[in-house]
Amino acid sequence: MKHTDSDITELQRRMEPYFHTTDHRADAVVTDFSRMRPGEGTALLNKILKSGIEQFPDAP
Repeated sequence: MKHTDSDITELQRRMEPYFHTTDHRADAVVTDFSRMRPGEGTALLNKILKSGIEQFPDAP
């Protein structure tokens, strides 16, 4: 699907308020995951998504 310049400009206008917002909790998770061995963070996330965060009281 090809978008016109005006479509792109309108999307940019609608999204602009969100370009500079931050999610401090998500940033903290990324920081914690960056300190883990490769694949460990993804494995933990998959377990949490499958079982629920309540099952992992020590999760980052």
